[in-house]
Amino acid sequence: MDRLKKLLFVFLLLAVIRVNCAGAEEFGRITVNWVNQELNITGTGYIIPGERGNYIQWQHEAAQRAKADLIRNFILSMYLLRLDAYLFASDLMKLEPERNDPVYNYISNEKKLAVQYTDNTVVLRTNLPFYGMNGLASLLIDAGADTGNFPVHEGYVFSTNFTGVVIDARGLGREPAFAPRIFDEDHREVYSIALMAEESFKRWGAVQYTDDPFYTGFEERVGENPARFVALRNDNLIKTDISLSNDDVNILLQNDVTKYNLTEGRVIIIIDKVIVKSTEMRSKI
Repeated sequence: MDRLKKLLFVFLLLAVIRVNCAGAEEFGRITVNWVNQELNITGTGYIIPGERGNYIQWQHEAAQRAKADLIRNFILSMYLLRLDAYLFASDLMKLEPERNDPVYNYISNEKKLAVQYTDNTVVLRTNLPFYGMNGLASLLIDAGADTGNFPVHEGYVFSTNFTGVVIDARGLGREPAFAPRIFDEDHREVYSIALMAEESFKRWGAVQYTDDPFYTGFEERVGENPARFVALRNDNLIKTDISLSNDDVNILLQNDVTKYNLTEGRVIIIIDKVIVKSTEMRSKI
């Protein structure tokens, strides 16, 4: 049975799933919250009275349907979770099918479920963190392949040892992802998950997204003396990536202290409110 469930998981990922079918019945909700760095999944099961049994039995069956719907919505969420400039989670799992089992086990073994009962339904909700002890991101993407190997830039400009970096990318239509990249004007990669430490990625990811120019609540991540830059408009970049001026990069990569803080992922990117807000999908069958 477990193998059949896992095969179903793969099948759904390979299928072309249409979530807006006319006349379809609405079930759960999927929310990708890039600010809180979590995936919110809801599953709904309807209580269906039968000729046999009683209300408690029917409610139990509805709870089982809610768990199945929760898992199905989790699978659908793979189409919303953007990994990098090129791939969503669903794309990666087709390319690397060995990731399917760990991801399926991750959701099927999830125990932290909030339960809501109504006269007609059982609703299950769970919040799945991207990072931390039970983080989803590390199952989907690998970091630290080239930790600390930053490009060599001539003409460094020393000012101070920065404790982190804050990049204002508002007005540029940038979109959040697990693995954004930062480039200079000559399209040299300045920052990526490959350059950061693996453990830091597991702790809190490559960047913290926010639409707050004062990044309230995230001050600890970049410390008391972060470098502050404004991203350049670069229409040649895919929407998850950021461009900085060469002068700003010279400041950013000035010494080993600042570069070490980059390997720890002490980066905040400020993007437009309309983009940084939670992405929601109502799943339908």
